[in-house]
Amino acid sequence: MRKVSLAVLVCMVVSGSAFAQTTVGSPAPAPSPVAPDNVQITSYVQPVMQKTRAQVYHELIEAQKDGQIAYLNRTVYAHH
Repeated sequence: MRKVSLAVLVCMVVSGSAFAQTTVGSPAPAPSPVAPDNVQITSYVQPVMQKTRAQVYHELIEAQKDGQIAYLNRTVYAHH
């Protein structure tokens, strides 16, 4: 059970940054229908720094040491 919980946590940490990224050269969002014609709506997402496996592993070890993993197991994963 503990290995499964750790695997889930690692997957969440690693995949969380993947959803925050956008592709380079992606089109700007379409203007809002309520925006005036002379206003251009753009968005800017700062690039996300990728973590190495060693950095993610180090964060996992730190989370185990300071009790974050135990807290997640007691609260979030307690119902499974």
